[in-house]
Amino acid sequence: MLKESLIYFSEMVLKYFDDFLKQYGFKLVKNAASEKWFWDIIYVKDDLYIEFSANTHFKDAPEHFVLKLGEGSTEWPDVDWNAVTLWRMADEIEKNSETDNYGLADNQPFIENSMKRAKEDLIKYNGGFLEGKLDVFIKARIKMNKNREPYKIHEPNGDGTYHTRYDEESSKLKDKYSE
Repeated sequence: MLKESLIYFSEMVLKYFDDFLKQYGFKLVKNAASEKWFWDIIYVKDDLYIEFSANTHFKDAPEHFVLKLGEGSTEWPDVDWNAVTLWRMADEIEKNSETDNYGLADNQPFIENSMKRAKEDLIKYNGGFLEGKLDVFIKARIKMNKNREPYKIHEPNGDGTYHTRYDEESSKLKDKYSE
């Protein structure tokens, strides 16, 4: 069964961000639970997107949502390489900013406060992204991906041992979004 906090998360994103993002030309293209523990909301403008991803899975506690800014495809694996969390943007703009992921709980006032903080942070730390200015965003994305390894694939050799190689598609995405 879907957690009530996820449904309320969706309602609050629409309340606090829908009209605001429409002012910048972003349109809602996804608002759905991806499993009983997760909910994704995506707004798109041309090749840019803003994603709100909620996670209430007990193995990922505490419950939270992440706000990401991205350029390109919203499909996996591209989305894992072409997007930057808002807290990374904040660190690029203001060292030691207090921005992080945002809390969720089975408490509506708590979720609403998280949403208010997320909107304030997006206004303060988008670095021009909302207007289509990508300098700060690209700098943050390069910094994030530069030292990150492509995905590794462990394959059996047939003798009980394994060899490891980098995933080819992931290697291409790393190169593309690290420069």
